[in-house]
Amino acid sequence: SKRRAGPTLYGVFGRKVGAVEDYPYSQELLEMELVWNEDTIDLLFKEGPDVVTPGSKMPVQRIKGEQDRADLISYLKRATEPQ
Repeated sequence: SKRRAGPTLYGVFGRKVGAVEDYPYSQELLEMELVWNEDTIDLLFKEGPDVVTPGSKMPVQRIKGEQDRADLISYLKRATEPQ
């Protein structure tokens, strides 16, 4: 894969974890049944990728503020929506 910082976020809402072709996911992520939506993305940034997506290469980052997470999710929905 030519990606340097993880799989594309384009179309992330409604996509199963580990589903972007040509990205070298860990076996743990490939076997997960998690689907990205508002709730799972909120949980990712509330609890951290080490908890929600073990085996991920994503740096541990948590957002404590509920409104801050809601704002991020709102932005991501707009920015990653297929045109």
